[in-house]
This record gives sequence, structure tokens and C-alpha cells, in this order.
Amino acid sequence: MRDFGRCGVLSTSQLLSQKSGRLDTSLGLPCPTVSGLFVYPIKSCAGISIQETQLTVKGLVHDREWAIIDGQRNKVMTQRRYPKLALIRPKVLPRLDTEESKTIVLTAEGMSDIEVPVARAGDGELRAVTIWDDTVEAVDQGDAAAMWLDSFLGEGLNCSFRLVRAKEGFTRHTKPKYAPRHSTHFADAFPFLLALEESLEEFNTKLEVPVPMNRFRPNVNQATGEVHPERQPSRTIVRERNGARLGFTDGKKHEGYFGSNLVLEMKELNSISPRLAVGANVKVLSLKTEVVA
Repeated sequence: MRDFGRCGVLSTSQLLSQKSGRLDTSLGLPCPTVSGLFVYPIKSCAGISIQETQLTVKGLVHDREWAIIDGQRNKVMTQRRYPKLALIRPKVLPRLDTEESKTIVLTAEGMSDIEVPVARAGDGELRAVTIWDDTVEAVDQGDAAAMWLDSFLGEGLNCSFRLVRAKEGFTRHTKPKYAPRHSTHFADAFPFLLALEESLEEFNTKLEVPVPMNRFRPNVNQATGEVHPERQPSRTIVRERNGARLGFTDGKKHEGYFGSNLVLEMKELNSISPRLAVGANVKVLSLKTEVVA
């Protein structure tokens, strides 16, 4: 469930604008703050809550960098069809918050942990992996990981599970209609998903059983400061470009949308990747002028 609205842009020059107090005097609004950051190293597996991380043009560092595929069809598997994927809890060593990675650890209840050294191009088999309408060049992470996945996931399923990692240097472009000149790894469509705590609170008032934020798997959790009882357009920490509007235009019926997809705008091609931390105050760059619904 995602309210895509428009595809927003994270500005590296103002994203982490630290302001004194809680009021953005330029717009007369409470300063939004980052209340949570989450990385999902393996697509559709459990996420990891972190305090600080590096931003890259393809998303939070290591986010959706790995995926589990049906090795017979080279097709990415997701929770939509295989919900047990959510029970796999990965860890990245030595650290999750930098681009350097040497090992990914697979953990799950009832299973022994397995450390899988990162296999890069030249170390493992190259596979042309399909995710939705895209093909991604990926490196197979070896038989030991595959055997672990088969043992945990394979009961009653006619699949040959393989763990793959996006090949370094390969570019999977986001859809040019929405975000030209941007890319991502194994995320559904865009590098970042931002969700607002107040939006979740309002959404839960419509449900018999409230749901937690992790049901929507956002990367950035934002506390906006207040709820809008009159359902005015949400504040946004991003600029909006004129372009095709996402959501509600693809002919699908009876679907809900929650959250905002974002891309990172680097001011200079070779500029240092910015970092984002929980608790950071964020400057509002613009407001939506109409409700997207």
C-alpha cells in the first residue's frame, strides 16, 4: 500500500539542514525529523533498524543489494508469494553503514547461522536476473547459501533457491517517465521509500487491527510534528518536479497506496555521498499544491 504521489528528490545540499528548535521559520512549519532508518540488505527479508547510514544514488548503502531467486528461472522471489522470506534476518559484516562489505550472514529461527563471503564478478556465476520488467546482472553467492535457503524455504516448493548480489557497476535504471537518470538495485522501482508516522496513525484509525510501520518496509521514517485533521496535503521534505504522476493511473482497482518514493539528487557527479541520521532535522523545501488521490 503506497501513496506514490510524485517521485520526490532528496537534495544533498539541504537534506540534513540542522536548525535550532522545531520551527522552520521560512515556511512557518514545525521542523520534520527523521525518527527511523531501515535497511533491507536482502530483498523481501527482514530489515535492520539503524541510527545512521550513508546515502547512495541507488538507495541507503546495502539496501536491497542482495536478492533470493528461483534458480531455475532466474526470477527474484518476494514476500508477495513467499511470505516466509520475512523470517530471514540478514547481517552485513564488518559494518552496515559503509559501502565496504565482505560477508553477509543469514540467520533464521531453527537454523544455524551461515556466513556468506561476498562473491563479486569473477568469483561467482553471473546470472541475468529478472525483477518485474527489468533484467539485472547479478553474481551468484554460492552453493552453501543455496543449500541453507533450500533447507529453510524449500519444503513443499518446487524451487531451487539461490542468493545473488547485484553486479557492481551494473545500472538498473528507474523508469524514465518518473525519475530519469536514476537507478536502484533490487528495490521494486525506486531507491528510497519514505513514510510518515502521522500518516500511519491516521491510517490505523480506519483498521480494526492496527498495523506497524514495518508492514510497509520504508527506508526513512519521518515524524512531521502534527496531524492534519482536515486532510490537507502532506508536508514533504523534497522538491517536486513536473512530470507524470505515480499511482492511480495504471488501471488497477481497489488498491491502497502508502508512502513516498524518492531519488537522491547529487549536486556534483563526484561529490562525497551524504549521511543521514535518526534525529536529524530536515528542511522543508516545498509544499504540495494539491492532494494526490
